[in-house]
Amino acid sequence: NTLISWAETEADPKPLVEMPLAGFLRERQHPADELGLPSPRAVIFDQFEELFTFYPERWRD
Repeated sequence: NTLISWAETEADPKPLVEMPLAGFLRERQHPADELGLPSPRAVIFDQFEELFTFYPERWRD
């Protein structure tokens, strides 16, 4: 879902299903700063709590 939402509009989602995140980002154009240097990118997934809420029976793991 993440790659599909980041992809260009009208992009075919089939190739994205098995594509690793690193491969997807490698193929994306990297924005440049005012000097023409690649700007740093950061990806933040705010889903940490799901590790605990999806499997309450495994809370000790």
